[in-house]
Amino acid sequence: MKHKLIRLTALIMAVIMCIPTNITALAAETTATEAQQTAYTAAISPAEHGTIVFTGGDGNSRKFNKNDKVDVTLRPDKGYLVSQFKVTNTDTGKVLAKKNTTDNRFTFNMPEKNVTISASFSEEGAGNDSENASSESGTSDYIETGNGIWERRGCLWIF
Repeated sequence: MKHKLIRLTALIMAVIMCIPTNITALAAETTATEAQQTAYTAAISPAEHGTIVFTGGDGNSRKFNKNDKVDVTLRPDKGYLVSQFKVTNTDTGKVLAKKNTTDNRFTFNMPEKNVTISASFSEEGAGNDSENASSESGTSDYIETGNGIWERRGCLWIF
């Protein structure tokens, strides 16, 4: 009888010790799955008269989590300037952010969707005055209010 009690106690202890290991493994799998679901793609669209690159890296697309900083550099060909920078929802084509400018570097927070980054380049001296440039009304959810601050119906997004 004493021998059976020892075996039963050993079995119970082994089962108790194994339970936390399985729970931990399940939690790790769930966390990994959630991380995969929150990664969104930022893809660079080919441009005429210049290139767009992720600052500090290569490739035409990268994965980012929501609110990660996305930093891109626009490199106009010789004799050209940046005239417009645009971020669109890859799935719907809707413009999420747009700026008429001659700046060559942009940083924005990754939204909860896949995006396409594009830019337009125009010849130097062809009327590229960023102070006089205007956004198309009604085509974007976001409006630049100055100093890298974009506004969407009362919400502020700092890029």
